[in-house]
Amino acid sequence: MLTKKDLTAIQKDLSQFDRARERVLDLSRAATRMASSSILEIHRGNLKTANSTLEQAQKTLQQIEKLSADAPELPSSNGVIVA
Repeated sequence: MLTKKDLTAIQKDLSQFDRARERVLDLSRAATRMASSSILEIHRGNLKTANSTLEQAQKTLQQIEKLSADAPELPSSNGVIVA
C-alpha cells in the first residue's frame, strides 16, 4: 500500500518530468523553426546567416540533450523526434 509520503514523492517526480517535457518540447519547436529558417536563408544565398542560425539550432539541441539526461524517454517523445 502506498503511503501519503510515497504519493507525494510520485507527484513531485511527475511534476518535474512534466516541466522538463514541456521545456524540451518548446526547445524542439524552436530548433525546428531555426532549421527551417536556415534552409530559407540558404535559398536566398545568405550563407552566413544560415550558418549562424544552424549554430543556434545546434545549441538548442544540446540543451535538449542536457535536459534529457535525467529522463531518457524525453528524446523519443512526440515532437522531439522531429528536431
